[in-house]
Amino acid sequence: VGALLGALAGGKNGALKGAAIGGGLAAAGCLAINVNSRQTKTAAQADRDYIRTRGALPREPQVVSYTPQLSASTVKRGQPFKVNSVVELVNGSAQSVSDVREELVVLDPQGQPFKSGSKALASNNKSGGRFENSFELTLPAGVSQGVYGVKTNLYVNGKLAATRDLRTQLVMLDENSGAARLALR
Repeated sequence: VGALLGALAGGKNGALKGAAIGGGLAAAGCLAINVNSRQTKTAAQADRDYIRTRGALPREPQVVSYTPQLSASTVKRGQPFKVNSVVELVNGSAQSVSDVREELVVLDPQGQPFKSGSKALASNNKSGGRFENSFELTLPAGVSQGVYGVKTNLYVNGKLAATRDLRTQLVMLDENSGAARLALR
């Protein structure tokens, strides 16, 4: 976009300057998100445990537990931190789990979506069970101090099944080192 606007404003040289400026702005606003997921309990095990404690499966798939949390309380700008979650869900007696996806949305200090990413729990998941999911995030070097929201959404068979809000505060510890504290609120 920067290159296009630069070209419209100043011809060929404007396109080069626009591309450089546009690329720099995009890099400054970038928030990298990497995701890992693994299944730690099969659907059959989760269903069996649910039946043992509650008598029978629910009619529709059900989230038994969903616990996202931050993995670190101190981060440096430009350095990664993680949001880890453990999800357990069971099949329903009338409908099985066919798709499970977790979404992460980072909100800026004004509460506006800053970045988002989502991934199916465990690649090619077509069942219930227990999953450990991890989103690795990197806040850009130029982000300002303030309270950032981290919202996680869990979708089962395309429907929102659970949501959690984590609030984090980015506080400068040492301006020269770029160290910052990310504290759960």
